[in-house]
Amino acid sequence: MKIGTCLNKKAFTLLELLIVVAVIGILASIAVPNFLQAQVRSKISAAKAQIHACRNALEAYRIDLNALPPTRYFCLALGGESAKKYFELPKELTTPTAYLSSRPLDPFYTFPGASHEAPGQSIKYRKPGFGYFNNMPTEEGIWVPRSFPLDDGDYIFYNNASQENPSSKSPVEYGLWSIGPIPKEEISMNMYEPVPSHTWYSPSNGVISMGIIVQLSSGHAAP
Repeated sequence: MKIGTCLNKKAFTLLELLIVVAVIGILASIAVPNFLQAQVRSKISAAKAQIHACRNALEAYRIDLNALPPTRYFCLALGGESAKKYFELPKELTTPTAYLSSRPLDPFYTFPGASHEAPGQSIKYRKPGFGYFNNMPTEEGIWVPRSFPLDDGDYIFYNNASQENPSSKSPVEYGLWSIGPIPKEEISMNMYEPVPSHTWYSPSNGVISMGIIVQLSSGHAAP
């Protein structure tokens, strides 16, 4: 064999490499959004299953004690992160009687270090009547559309400080919800409220879209 004999090997041209890179980019642009949407759909299914389990636990608690556990919520003065901690699933559902083995974490709020025992990181809960604000006893209310179950934008605040609209008149005894794929951080009257349907998640707005995933005592729920 002569030194310097040419080896019959083919190499990619620059044009071919650019075409390969372009094809990979196109495939990635299709695959990544589909993957993210599949993840969100999985979390939505998990949230709905957890909310349903929480509702079963609440109804079992009600049968045993002829009452519902209190609402617990916290000051929103610190903004978005506090808003996520606005309401928490009652501790009474896990102790002294274990209607739930632990308070299920919201699938959309499972950051590293999230805890079943931390305020607001579980599925959320609200009911009118006796409750706790910053761990102090209070009378809690709930905003419900006047034309419930239609959301007419005209809300009534049912609570026991009102003679006209006491908690006992509310058509919704409690609401359970997940913060959803894109949590809102700004705070307003109906933010993180389980009842006004315009705040509810709907896949018709896009798989990854804003809105809370809700189930009410009345049976009404986000689609």
